[in-house]
Amino acid sequence: MNESKQNIFAKYYWLFFTILLGILCLLCFYNLGEYNLNWGDETRYGASAIEMIKNNNYIINYYGGEIDYCNLKPPFICWIIIVGYKIFGYNPWGLRFFSALSYVILAVIITLFVKKKANKTASLIALLLFSTLSTFFTSHFIRTGDADSIYILFIGIALISLSLASDNPNWLHLTGLMFALAFLTKAIHVIILCPIIFFYWLFTKMYKQIKWWQYITTILCAIIPILIWGIARFQFDGFKFIWEMLFHDFLERTTQPIDYQTGTPFYYYLVELSKKPTLMICLILFIITLICKLIKKEKFSNLDILCLISILTIFILFSCAQTKYFWYWYPACVPLIIAGSISVTQVYDNLFKHRILQTIFYISIAITAFYCLTQTVQIIDEYKYWYSSKVSFNNTSNNIKKENHITMFFEYDDFNLNKQNLLWPESDTLCVLEWQLDAAITIKWGGYDIFLQNKDSYLLMDKDDFEAKDAPDYIRVINSSDDYVFCYNCGE
Repeated sequence: MNESKQNIFAKYYWLFFTILLGILCLLCFYNLGEYNLNWGDETRYGASAIEMIKNNNYIINYYGGEIDYCNLKPPFICWIIIVGYKIFGYNPWGLRFFSALSYVILAVIITLFVKKKANKTASLIALLLFSTLSTFFTSHFIRTGDADSIYILFIGIALISLSLASDNPNWLHLTGLMFALAFLTKAIHVIILCPIIFFYWLFTKMYKQIKWWQYITTILCAIIPILIWGIARFQFDGFKFIWEMLFHDFLERTTQPIDYQTGTPFYYYLVELSKKPTLMICLILFIITLICKLIKKEKFSNLDILCLISILTIFILFSCAQTKYFWYWYPACVPLIIAGSISVTQVYDNLFKHRILQTIFYISIAITAFYCLTQTVQIIDEYKYWYSSKVSFNNTSNNIKKENHITMFFEYDDFNLNKQNLLWPESDTLCVLEWQLDAAITIKWGGYDIFLQNKDSYLLMDKDDFEAKDAPDYIRVINSSDDYVFCYNCGE
């Protein structure tokens, strides 16, 4: 669309930009610290960050007082969470702040990039799209302390700098640096960038512009940060962690379904995409745009090639992997939003010549965006609060001995027992207690009976079960809620 046809957006661009950015910030940060801790990755990252601080060791991931060989990711996300804790305190806001901020930063970067590559209307549409991706505001992304939001920020910057490298190859250095940071955040997941970079380099004939020394400096930007971390990690446990990361987090996940997954079909991510009407419209409009260019025998732009390669690569590679999670394909939102926002204006120009069709087209886009935006608001509004009675122990830290580490026993249920204790019981409780007790907790198994035999240990137990016991005098109840009792073994 020519600027003359969108003068209202051109004239008041920064006003619209500010309004849409304000809406996005509200969606990202509203009640950010008031919702359920997500069982699994969020609590593991949160607790690991605390234990890094307690152990004064920022290279090793700890969980439950031991080196963590379950979370096989480098520690960058824990470093980011630690910064959040230092600024906002040990609470869900500190845990999640930089995850939400990363999404806002990504939105601003892509919005301004689209403005540079296309026009102001497409730029504002891109910013609007970020507010309409409702499922991204639930688990494993914007409003949780997971690695994905920060990881996708790095992937997005890498793709944008790769596009800009078509005009100035020095931008490849930023692509290399983002590759390193993405690896330090999500480990082997960053491998998706390799075929994207290669095929883009090949099909756009970038090899004619890049000097030999730029290859070397770009590779150095990509590997030096990884090598620094790898050498530091090697000092602690040799190749053990790195081998586990390669074998379990890459080879096992790609060749067999793990984490209790069975029978996930190859087209799983296409089904997931179909549940996201905003992104499906982006994809459909992008395909229509490409078809129109083929019919008119127009040459695909470098940005068209990058978006097409990125979308296909992400979906094909993760579809081929035997282990599939719905958040694995989230990096595809970057090229989908870029391609979709630009395609809206291109489809408008190519297919709609009559004013009534133009009006119907934009009304349809507006209705879809409004519906998705209301879905986002509803999801955020209905999310449950984290401070349920089972983890609300106010002022507990005032009633315990001041220690950096404490030993705690849990009464665990059959679910955890059947999983051979691979999963911590009440991991959200563990994380919250570490915040409230200002101490790293070492988990011990055996429950009430073993707790009685261990002086200076603590127990978190169902209140009704505890009251049914005839607890000896040396067991002191420190605090309790409607559901749980937190007590201390003073010793006989």
